[in-house]
Amino acid sequence: MFEEIYKNIVKNLKGYKNKTIDIETLLAFSHDNDNRVNFIRAIHYNLFEDIIVKLCRDGKLKSRGKVAKGHRIHSKFNVIDNVNNKEKDNKIILEISKLNLKNLDYYFKNQEEYKNHKKYLLKLNDYYILPSKPYLTSNELSFKLFNDEKFFENPKTKKNLGLEIMLNLKIKYEDFNCYRTQEPFFYYIKESFFQKESREILIIENKDTYTTLKIKKLCEGFDMIIYGEGKKIISSFELANDYHINLNDNIKYFGDIDSEGFLIYKLFKEKFFRYNIKICRPLYSILLDSFDINVLPRLRNFLLDEGFEAQYVQGEDILNMKSSNLGKYCFTEPKVLSCAIEVVNSEFETCYSNKLIEILNSKKYIPQEAIALIDIDQELINFE
Repeated sequence: MFEEIYKNIVKNLKGYKNKTIDIETLLAFSHDNDNRVNFIRAIHYNLFEDIIVKLCRDGKLKSRGKVAKGHRIHSKFNVIDNVNNKEKDNKIILEISKLNLKNLDYYFKNQEEYKNHKKYLLKLNDYYILPSKPYLTSNELSFKLFNDEKFFENPKTKKNLGLEIMLNLKIKYEDFNCYRTQEPFFYYIKESFFQKESREILIIENKDTYTTLKIKKLCEGFDMIIYGEGKKIISSFELANDYHINLNDNIKYFGDIDSEGFLIYKLFKEKFFRYNIKICRPLYSILLDSFDINVLPRLRNFLLDEGFEAQYVQGEDILNMKSSNLGKYCFTEPKVLSCAIEVVNSEFETCYSNKLIEILNSKKYIPQEAIALIDIDQELINFE
């Protein structure tokens, strides 16, 4: 019976016109006689499910989505290699081949994505081949092409379609003669900043701590204090020259004691490697000396944003992206942790690095806001 049902389904799939199929249709394909189909459903459904598993293993079907609760197998499948699909695939390949955009490999390999993105790709292609293009910001180009000024970059949405398409094409804004504007950062500056050739600058990850520390005696030695606004500093610091920050300045960074905080520092330092950027060890030391690991809170959810390297090639804020479709651009949780540990080992003395690694491995953290609970103005600190 196994072989008979298997052959019946394969035979019916060959003439099937669609690319996807549900479990009920596959059951109907198991026999030409409706009574026999009902018999298979009532008596041999487990056998039928085993046959579907084998069809997937043999490359005839490919499961879609997740297995529903209480079920053994998926309820929907992609149909592989039927005649109709091959004809459709050839037509799509021809369509993609006619585009002039660079790096179309992703869409040759992911034709369903091409169909979903087709109308946007055609507009991008028509604009790309123009011999002359005005110099626009990315938002201005977004509005011109798609009547949506946030099409290329909208960190408030879980899925950024415009950014996803750009990444799929491995294409840059410069290819469309446009550029991405950066949001300015908030800062506190002293008169001494304009009187020195080499200044002391402190970047603070979070707003509350920035507000607290900028007026504290502890930080009197800094000529400028910048609110980094989390990972935003990785892009906003591109405006450093506009704020007269130069390569002679000494820049210290202070963020949360958690994997994401150290990862932000790592990416920031790597991107702006020409600047003299170091971790602000004294401020981290104050936190570590003041809190026992046993009383620290656990992370509510561990960072799962991935794929930061493409960000710096493209100038994109991938750190904002949460879409599961962007998994190919993402770091996994162990990768984030290993990056954080790498920073700790390179930036801290052993007595502190051991404690930091213990905190990271246990998925606990110390928010930098905790420094406000310590009498920091009584601390004798050398920020050199």
